[in-house]
Amino acid sequence: MSSGTRQAIAIACLGLLSLGARGQDAGAGTDNERPGQSAQVPAGETEEVIVRGQSRAKLRFEIERAELAVMERFNELNSKNEYDIHCRREILTGSNIPRRVCRANFWREAEATAGRETAIAFQGGAAFDAKQFQSQALYKHELMSDEMRQLVAQDSKLRRAVSHLGELQLQAGGAAARAAARKPDTSARVVTSAEAALPYDAALRADVLIQREPWSHELTQQVFTIAELDGEIGRIEVECSEHSTRLDYQPGAEWNLPADWAPCTLQVDARPGTTFALYEFE
Repeated sequence: MSSGTRQAIAIACLGLLSLGARGQDAGAGTDNERPGQSAQVPAGETEEVIVRGQSRAKLRFEIERAELAVMERFNELNSKNEYDIHCRREILTGSNIPRRVCRANFWREAEATAGRETAIAFQGGAAFDAKQFQSQALYKHELMSDEMRQLVAQDSKLRRAVSHLGELQLQAGGAAARAAARKPDTSARVVTSAEAALPYDAALRADVLIQREPWSHELTQQVFTIAELDGEIGRIEVECSEHSTRLDYQPGAEWNLPADWAPCTLQVDARPGTTFALYEFE
């Protein structure tokens, strides 16, 4: 969900629950997507590493579903079609991992208009400053936030949906704090979701620069991915308490280790100078 959309819901929750604003900068999005259609959680654990292009833990799925309930009710009640919020999955620049992005219609229109004016300017034509469309969208965002807050106070169904979403997000925050307490390897810059807003709904991100030696990291979660690769990865190995395995790097894939393998250490060997981001998911 976009930072603007999350912020609007957070403002609406004041007096009910505290919801943090998370996400990326605004981008176009129109297709209303039901969570779980393209990503499924396995029914049970197996004694092998599961490699999937997309995966979602149960809590992240429940948060997506709760967000959708809030947006659908808000769309039914709000006063303007341009306030309606819709979602789609997008592959952001520098990544191969599709991410669910939710935007109000006015953000979509503002970015589309700004893109057209920028293209005209590049071609040497007379164009409006693209920044003015962002300013207009920010103003509309404030109006939408005020209306959402009013509707939460007036409508019991929307209020229950927002409250449920807040409870799930509080659960997610507690899980992230427990993961942070496990003290991951500090040989790379490591950030957890308890400390900052992370993309892809991740619990942890490590920014890694490979030098002469392979990089080792104690995993805090069983689901992880390597993204934003610049360079060449030669070998990925996982050493667990009673298991070890070698993984083949696949752009955009996530690896899911069986729960009973923990604790596990990830080791990545790559050409010196290679950089990438490791994401861990709850």
